[in-house]
Amino acid sequence: MSPKATPYLKGRRASTTIYLRPEVLTAIQRLSASTDTPMAHYLRQAVDDLLEKYGIRVPKPKARA
Repeated sequence: MSPKATPYLKGRRASTTIYLRPEVLTAIQRLSASTDTPMAHYLRQAVDDLLEKYGIRVPKPKARA
């Protein structure tokens, strides 16, 4: 990955931007509100599921000491 392509890191997570259809955004917002779970949690879960579907293994982060 080139230096320009390196994502901004805040803590142990990288910040990124995604564009969603308004209907999808509304659905995720409603789910988030009804379950009191942050939208980011559902989006990270969706990415994890997609990577697993394609057999891409991502190492789990090491526990902090």
